[in-house]
Amino acid sequence: MIIGLSDTAFEYRGTIQDIIWLFYPGAELVAGPKGEFFLHLTLRQEGQLLWAETQLYSNGTAMAHRRRACPSCPGKLPMN
Repeated sequence: MIIGLSDTAFEYRGTIQDIIWLFYPGAELVAGPKGEFFLHLTLRQEGQLLWAETQLYSNGTAMAHRRRACPSCPGKLPMN
C-alpha cells in the first residue's frame, strides 16, 4: 500500500508512519498525491489555541477530522 502525504504531513512522516503501521504494517509513505490514499494535514496556532485538521482522500472521497486544544490553559477541557 502506498499513501501520499501533503507537505505538512510529510514533515511529520515518522510519527504518522508509526500510527499507520499499527493498522497497515509496511505501508509506504511518499510525498505528494500518489498511491491509494492521500493524507492532507493542516496545523495552525491562533493565540493559545492550537488546532489540527486531517483530510484523508481515497477513491475520490474525503474524510476529515479536526481537533482543537489549548495546552497552555491548565484545568480547562480542550475545545473540540
